[in-house]
Parts: sequence; structure tokens; C-alpha cells
Amino acid sequence: QLLKEQEGELKTLQEQFSRCQEERDQLQTELEQKQQEAERRNAMYEEELGGQQDLVRAMKRRVLELIQEKDDLWQKAQQLSSMAPGCCVDCSKIFGRLSRRYPCRLCGGLVCHACSVDYKKRERRCPPCSEKGEVQS
Repeated sequence: QLLKEQEGELKTLQEQFSRCQEERDQLQTELEQKQQEAERRNAMYEEELGGQQDLVRAMKRRVLELIQEKDDLWQKAQQLSSMAPGCCVDCSKIFGRLSRRYPCRLCGGLVCHACSVDYKKRERRCPPCSEKGEVQS
């Protein structure tokens, strides 16, 4: 009778063992699938990262080009302002210590206070530019 009890226990243990093995196999296949999915995602992210890095490099190059262009334009503006720094575009008044010069917000030409059309700082213009603006509107 003891032998039969032990044989019954042995059968239940064997059944549990076989269920555990099946569960282990199932978990192993799930793990392999998850690893393959993770590798695919990793490859996709690496590709996207490479594209982003290329985009960043292109943007840096463009920023450097724009800075160079700005510097070139600044140098041209400095050369133009140094050629005739002392007189108004409209009335040819010579600027001194007491007469102030104002740059036109549209063309960059220098005008005196009397010739500037709009006295607001942001919209100060020389007479030719203000005439052009009135004609356009």
C-alpha cells in the first residue's frame, strides 16, 4: 500500500514535471520572440538615429553658411557706411556731435532727425522708402 501511495505521488510529480517543462519551453519561445522583436526595434532606432545625426550635421553646416553670409553682409554694410558716414541721404546734412544719424529701417541709409519720416524707433524711414511704401499700399 505504501508502494502504491508512492507510485501515485511519483505520477503526480511526473505530471507536474512535464507541465513545468512545457511551460519552460513556451516561455523560452516567448523569450526568443521578444529578443528578436527587441533586435528589430534596436536596428530601426539605430537607423533613425543615423538619419537624425545626418540632419543635425546638415543643419550645423547651414548655420555656418548663414553666419558666413551674415558676416559678409555686415562687412558690406560697414563698407557702405564708412564711405559716406557723415551726411544725410535726403538733405545731405553733415552729421556732427550734436546732430544724430538714424538708419532707415528699410534700406539702411542714414537720415537726420528732420528727414526721418516716422519718429517711432521701429518704423523710422528715409523719405524715398516712405514714398515707396505709400505707393505700394
